[in-house]
Parts: sequence; structure tokens; C-alpha cells
Amino acid sequence: MKKRLLDNLRTEREDDLNIHERRILSGLEFFEQAERQSEDLKVRIYGNKVIFKGHTSKIAECQKDMNKILQSVVRSKLCLPLNTGMIINKKPVKEYLDEKLRNKKCIGSWETGDGDSVLLHASDKTHLSLLEEIMKETFVANTLDFVDKIKDTPNHVKWLTLVKSVKEEFLDFCFIGEKSIVAVDAVVNVIKSEIDNFEQSLIYESYISMNLAHFLFLKEFKEQEINDFSEKNKIKNVCLKDNKLHLDGTQEQIRKMETFIENLRKDISSKDATFRSQETQKSEEGNNFLWEKQMKSESKKLNSDLGSETVEIVNVKYKNCEIVLKEGDITTLDTDAIVNAANGRLEHWCGVAAAIVQKGGPEIQIESNKIMKKRRSELKTGEVVSTKAGKLKCKTIIHAVGPVWKNGWDQEMDYLSVSVRNCLAVLEEKSYTSIAIPAISTGIFGIPIEEGTKCIVIAIKNYLDAYSNSKIKHICLIDVRKEVIRAFKLHLETVFGISKSR
Repeated sequence: MKKRLLDNLRTEREDDLNIHERRILSGLEFFEQAERQSEDLKVRIYGNKVIFKGHTSKIAECQKDMNKILQSVVRSKLCLPLNTGMIINKKPVKEYLDEKLRNKKCIGSWETGDGDSVLLHASDKTHLSLLEEIMKETFVANTLDFVDKIKDTPNHVKWLTLVKSVKEEFLDFCFIGEKSIVAVDAVVNVIKSEIDNFEQSLIYESYISMNLAHFLFLKEFKEQEINDFSEKNKIKNVCLKDNKLHLDGTQEQIRKMETFIENLRKDISSKDATFRSQETQKSEEGNNFLWEKQMKSESKKLNSDLGSETVEIVNVKYKNCEIVLKEGDITTLDTDAIVNAANGRLEHWCGVAAAIVQKGGPEIQIESNKIMKKRRSELKTGEVVSTKAGKLKCKTIIHAVGPVWKNGWDQEMDYLSVSVRNCLAVLEEKSYTSIAIPAISTGIFGIPIEEGTKCIVIAIKNYLDAYSNSKIKHICLIDVRKEVIRAFKLHLETVFGISKSR
């Protein structure tokens, strides 16, 4: 009797709801369904409060069902692209997101977290996954790597003008930082198109590095073809100088010239005369000229730079390894292995590679030829192989294919790091403990000396840090060029935190 009286008693109660609970319950149409199921129950929402009016039993039943739903709410934290936090709280963006959630019937809510993260709330795991998907597709980021390359140039003024224009047009829907941009998906394609058009119109001062043989051949036989190609493609200030082809052009123009030069270079037979028959040499265009110039140059360079005594400049102790810097000839060292900065064809006809074969004997090139014949394809950038050392004091030669410099557009430093790491890995595979490494790719491959030497030093440290049980006891950095020695010395002191050496 008493229970029936209580059940028939009409009353009013209220509960507090946060905005996310309210959104989820509204998305489920919970209150509408509760009212439809009981004529004696009325529910009203005022801000973050929900007010129930009706029979006590109906209110209690409704509150019980509501709490059950709220207890099943799932949550997660999602990191969005850099600088998303600069636009996600803007009213138009919030309205755009809410509309997306409604259109996709996603029962969920969100709030900003630390930095560029958001906290997500959803009625169940399915809707949480949908909410994450909506968030990820809504905010799109792109890097603006080219901005650093155009600072302090007229191009930079044009860039700032474009940024101002984009901000005015899409004020609430995008943020452009120094090196990146984030925008909502509704406008990102329009913005990206404008930026792409701008980037493609930029004029860069660039150059294409090449070895001496190729440079001399192009200068003597192909310069007019290059000039004609430049004029046809409107490429400016084209000049063959210092083993490089200098030019000013857009990225597309530079890519076209790189392809054109690469095709010209394929016509050049640049193999060492030691390993070719005289008859074959005579049959190829320009070969007599090419080899006469090349061999004179290489002979002069080898006689002047190599063969001198090595001088120790820096000695670093790191973990269980001794790292030394020496100025001198790598072919005189008695480390277990020496590294040869090789090309992908293992043709040792130029620079230190030629000196290694000259002093170690033709068996080094012969073994390299056998490796290439077996492979039937060139070595890839970063790849290494080893051969016997011939008459040299070392036990093995590790031939490393470093990257060719392409103005930083082709992840050259990453490939150089891989080359160094692979050299050290091969050394350990052979159970050797000492190695000599030159400044890979900083010669005819064109990697700037400062960047290349720093990359090599960092790659060595990263390897030793990553492999605490490494058996490598001695790493020698060596070169005959004083500018390389200075750069190696600076980066050894900086990277390993040692006091300045003599």
C-alpha cells in the first residue's frame, strides 16, 4: 500500500550533466524516448541541468537507465597534426565538426586537451572509432620545407603575400606556421593548390655535381646541347664550372635538367683504362680525350695528396670504442677494414677508389667485377659490399655507395647515415674490431663537406648508442683534404662533447 502511494507521488528532480554527457544522451534521443514510454514523465534540459517531472517511480527508472548509459561511455585521447590547437576551438570549426558528426550519425563529443590533442567521448567503441576517423580526416597538415630555402630572397616576399591572402580568405579554417600548415579538409585542397602553384613557380639557384671525367666530357662535347636544352626549357644562368652544372630554375626545370644530364652521362663510358681493352676504348666517342684528361688529373692528385704519413688530430674515447681523426692516406692504414666511397657499379677508376686499386692491386677490381656480374644490377644508395684487400695492410675493403647530392631534395643525409651504419654492421658481421672511414660522398658526389662530415660523426655515435654490446674498438676518420679534417674535428668536438683539440 505504502509502495503504491510512493509510486503515484508526483515530484520534480534534477541532475547535473556535463556537456559531453548531454551530447551523448541527446544523440541517443534518450530523453525523447523516455517521455514517449511514459505519459507521466516530462524531461527538460536547462544548460547542464536535466529536470525530471512526474511519478517518483518513473523518474527513478529513467535516472537508472540514464546512469547505465553514462557508465558505458568510452573515452580516448587523440593527437592531431601540429598547430591544430590554433583552429579547432574557433566557432566556425566547431560548427563544422558538429555538422559532420550529425551527418555521419556519430554519437560522441570532444574537447581540447594539451597542445594539439583532443579528448574524445562516445557512446560505445564503434562510435569512438568513427569519431576518431572524423577528427583525423578533418584536420590535414602539410610541411613547408621550401620556406627555409627562400628566406632572404625576393621569393620570400611573394610567399608572405600569399600567406596573408590565404589567411584573409580562410581565416578560421587554417593556420600557417613557419614550416607547416594545418587546415580543415573542406578548404585544404584549395589552399594546397595555391601553395603548390607558388612552389612550382619558385626560382632556385642550383647545381648538378659530377665527377671530373663527366665534367670534362660534357664541357668538350655536349655544352652546345646543354645550352640548346636550357633555352628550349627557359632555364637561366646555365654554366659548367668547378665539376658542376650551375643553373637557375623552378623545381620542374631543375628535374628536367637532371634527367637530361643523366641521359648524357649514360653515353659516357667512364671505366678505368686499366680494366678495358685498347680496342674498346677507341670505339667510343671522346674516350681518348676523356681518359687522357682523367688519368692526368687523377695521377697528379694521387701523387700530391696520397702516400704521405698520417697524422693524428683528435682522439675520442666513447663507450668501449676509440674514435680517432687522422689526416693522411687511408690506403696506408692497418685497420681490419677500410671503407671505399664507391659508385653503384663498383668501378674504382677515380679518387681514393683508384688509389686503393693502384696500391692494392687489380684483384680488387676483378673481385668487384665478379660481384657485379653475379648481381646483374647496380648497388643501391646506402648499400655496401666487401672484397679482399689485395696488397693493402687491412684485411678487407668495405665498398659503400653514398648518396649523390641533389640539393637536399632526396634524403641524402638519411642515405649517408645508412651507408655508415651498414659499414659498421658488416665490420661486426666479420668479427672485426677496427675500421677506417673517409668522408663518404663529399668528393665527386657533391655532398657539402660540413653537412657530410657532421652526418658521418652523428651516425657513428648513434650506432654505438644503439648497440651497447658492439665489439668495435677502433674507428678512424681519415681524409687528405684539410677542409674535411677541420670539419670532422669540429663535429667530433661538438657531437661527443669533448674539449677543443689541437
